[in-house]
Amino acid sequence: MQARRMPALRLLDQSSRGFGLPVARLQPGVRRTQAEAATQAALQHLWPGAGRPGNGSPLIRLLEGSRGRLAAPSWLKRVLVATLAGTSLLLLIACLNVANLFLVRAAARRREFGVRLAIGASRSTLIRQLLTESVLIVGSAAMLGLLGAQWVSDLLLSWLPQSSTPIVLALDPDSRVLLFTAAVTALTGALFGIVPALQASRVDPLISLKADPTDARIGGRLAWGGRASVVTQVALTLVLLVGAGLLVRTVQSTQAPDPGYNGRRVLLFSMKPVRDGNVRYTDAELRRFLRDLVQRTAELPGIVDASMIGSGEASAVPGTTVWRGGQTIVQRAEDDATIPVEALSDEVSPSFFRMFDLPTLSGRTFTNADDARGPHVVVITDALARDLFGISNALGRRIRFRPSRDAPPYEVVGVVSGRRFDTPQRPGTRAYFLPVGQERVPAMPTLVVMIRSADVTAAIRDVRRLCQEMDPNLPVFNIRSAETQRDRASAQERLATRLFSAFGGVALLLAAIGLYGVIACDVARRIPEIAVRLAIGAERRSLIRMIVTDSLRLVLIGVITGLPLAYAGAQLSANALHLPSHDTGVFLGTVLVIMTVGAVAGWVPARRVTRVDPVSVLRAQ
Repeated sequence: MQARRMPALRLLDQSSRGFGLPVARLQPGVRRTQAEAATQAALQHLWPGAGRPGNGSPLIRLLEGSRGRLAAPSWLKRVLVATLAGTSLLLLIACLNVANLFLVRAAARRREFGVRLAIGASRSTLIRQLLTESVLIVGSAAMLGLLGAQWVSDLLLSWLPQSSTPIVLALDPDSRVLLFTAAVTALTGALFGIVPALQASRVDPLISLKADPTDARIGGRLAWGGRASVVTQVALTLVLLVGAGLLVRTVQSTQAPDPGYNGRRVLLFSMKPVRDGNVRYTDAELRRFLRDLVQRTAELPGIVDASMIGSGEASAVPGTTVWRGGQTIVQRAEDDATIPVEALSDEVSPSFFRMFDLPTLSGRTFTNADDARGPHVVVITDALARDLFGISNALGRRIRFRPSRDAPPYEVVGVVSGRRFDTPQRPGTRAYFLPVGQERVPAMPTLVVMIRSADVTAAIRDVRRLCQEMDPNLPVFNIRSAETQRDRASAQERLATRLFSAFGGVALLLAAIGLYGVIACDVARRIPEIAVRLAIGAERRSLIRMIVTDSLRLVLIGVITGLPLAYAGAQLSANALHLPSHDTGVFLGTVLVIMTVGAVAGWVPARRVTRVDPVSVLRAQ
């Protein structure tokens, strides 16, 4: 098909470096995979002339127009999948807790069931009645849950961290949510109510009518199902708490401990310089405009310093970028050796290094003479210099950011310390910096301003006023602090951390309630035994120790069962959520928390039951 120019879209005829979303239409008989492969090949052919040093051609993906633009970031999908898994574990823990309560309730009604069976009721009738009761109880809880979800939806949205792309979640329940809730309610009510129903239907009428009321209520010894339920809850709780602990450790490891500045007093202003009719500045005009803007901003009252970064993401600001992987192919010009490195890169103005106190280890940083008329220069960090040149002096060496002799070589004029960028996760940061506007003019630069006082509002007002004076049509947007930029960069880890911390806390509470219920039922059955022990001189302290030990025994079995599951979960989540596959401190801390909660859950009923009056209990027996 012959390309046709549309007069209404004259902006596309200009040499624009803006961002756009191409729209294409497949020819009849052409599959989407074929068109995707052909488009990728064409882009690889054109990309070397795009003027993006060090960057490989992006991956082309064709999406169906009927589904709209895929706006959700990939990391959000991974977090939502992990959230669904955590919700499923939490639901399983709650269902086990409810099933355990159903078991105790059925044991308390054993005499009632014996009477019904004795006067002719069928076992199927008892099972049907108990299943109906369990479904009604679970259904009522589901209705309350829906009402609660509707009430806290706004609170949840305000609680979740936002990335640079605002996250919009539709939390209003629709027919699909209601149908899913109804299906899960029916399934859990039937599945976790069937075991207590079957156990109750197997009651022997003669034994249940002759048995002691206390033993009938409790069912003799504590049913194995109750203890197995507690063990399973502890194991699943361990999985959730380990996941939350690993996420917290990940957030800590991705933040630079010493960025060298106060994140609340460094402001970032994204901008897109335009003129009348949406026509961009010429390259020379834009370079001059950006240089003058930095100089005049630094002269404003209350401003410590100002610099310009070529990218809208401002990835060069120390401590505000979370490394997601990726490689840059660097070629040494002297021997054409290609070296793949994982390096941060950006274009910066000369004041950038002074502003963020990046010590110059050798050579120099940029000056205003490093413009489009000067030779191509680059400043690298010490770690990158070691990777490229070993122990040799890096000054004066030339490198290319594309493995091609046609690519322009850049002379290393300075080596700076990368300590400000280092994090516990990535010590020895590899990074290189190019002069802003030398190779190409930035399409969406970022003005970085360091203010003297905490009056952020006044500083933003002054910078906006200056921008309007210099260019009334200059769009200035996405104004944020460096601290906000850092939080946005770690939105994936912070979102998952908050959700899994909430899940882990609720799971720990449910497991503690379940353990308390099991131990309370056990000690209630053993009240006569405890009264005898007290009557013959046993110390209350030793009885409490005996009951707490029984509680800890159940918790320990659950911990031993859950540790392999937690380790397997950490291995599965290592790549998806950038978690460490193992962290001994997190595992030991989680086990300590669970054992402490288990001890408290056993101590409360133990302390209460040891206060009974032995004489009154024995007289009642």
